[in-house]
Amino acid sequence: MVIDQLNPVRALGRSLVLTSRTGLRGVWIRAIGYLAWLLIRLGLSLATLAIISLFYASPSTTVDALLLGAAWLMVNALAYPVLGCLDVAQHLEIRMRTEGLDIALRRSLRRGVAAEAALAVPAKQAT
Repeated sequence: MVIDQLNPVRALGRSLVLTSRTGLRGVWIRAIGYLAWLLIRLGLSLATLAIISLFYASPSTTVDALLLGAAWLMVNALAYPVLGCLDVAQHLEIRMRTEGLDIALRRSLRRGVAAEAALAVPAKQAT
């Protein structure tokens, strides 16, 4: 919404259009990212509980539930910002893949540079 400067409804529609252009590549990367983080969160939570159980014997299941909740809270405090970064990077990557030429031309015209300069391939330098 911030990058494209759209309202929420138009942003959802735009995300569907961008995703469908690349054969749902972004959806698969996001799904794999969420699955990977689920496995990492499970591993970190279980490891945290295992470390706690080495030094502390729980008197009741209520304390166990509180410890498990605290472990998940700590792990999720790291996981969800990372997943948000994945979503933003994925959006920009899809946008560059599908609209890179349009963006380059629009920027060159805004700066007053000829469109041919934006389309020119840089010459290889002799080494």
